[in-house]
Amino acid sequence: MKAGTNRLSNRIVSSTPIVLAVFLLVGCNSTKSVSHTPLTTELAIERVNGRAGLVKTLKGSGNLTIESAELNATVSFELALRRPDSLLLTLEGPFGVNVGSIFIAGDRFVFYNAANNQVVEGNVEHVRLPWLAGLKLDGESITTFLTASPAIPRGGIVRRNHPSTDDEDADPVLLQCPRTDGSDEVNVDPADGVVKRYASFDSRHGLVLVQEFSQYAEADGVLMPRLLKIIMPPERRMLSLHFRKISINREPVALVWEVPDNAEHRTW
Repeated sequence: MKAGTNRLSNRIVSSTPIVLAVFLLVGCNSTKSVSHTPLTTELAIERVNGRAGLVKTLKGSGNLTIESAELNATVSFELALRRPDSLLLTLEGPFGVNVGSIFIAGDRFVFYNAANNQVVEGNVEHVRLPWLAGLKLDGESITTFLTASPAIPRGGIVRRNHPSTDDEDADPVLLQCPRTDGSDEVNVDPADGVVKRYASFDSRHGLVLVQEFSQYAEADGVLMPRLLKIIMPPERRMLSLHFRKISINREPVALVWEVPDNAEHRTW
């Protein structure tokens, strides 16, 4: 069956102590003279919301780790993503053993379980995989997480700084976004304007979901996180993806894979 969709040698230069002292002195003076443009609320929103337009396609590979009461495991993955809402995730265990594949396009979810040679598909609201329980599994939500680009509304924002150093420019920017059934908080890096943490709270300010993004590095001109985590405190569950390789907008991404002809098919 095929499925598709339309959507850094450090070079150490040795010199005499005098030259080195002059170099350090000049370096320090230069550093003090540099001024940083404060990351205002509007600029933070603009940068975060602008990320969605930077990533059209993504291909990558690495390790996926699941920690929960039901399952603790690490598998290798290959990921292909195409905005706005389509992706294919293939999973492998030790020694290249095929674990399965997950295909998501909009509200359509397809999971191939290699262990029992079974394909199950249906609407994302009906997915019954314990290690994915509690997550919004529609294509747009997953794509938003993988590209670290949560949508921030321009109305009802409260900006709050949490001083962590003596350098005001290093203070993180925390944007609070009220919802009818709770609120969201987005922690934005003051230097690069990228999202470091996203947290969702219920109406009683109980923590429902946390997304963490770290190890940012450039990939084809776009800063992308190499380590992404989803933490679900109520379920005591965490899912993390650590990218070893990642490419952005390099070529058209074809979301195509095959399963055995004799696979059993079920509908959720």
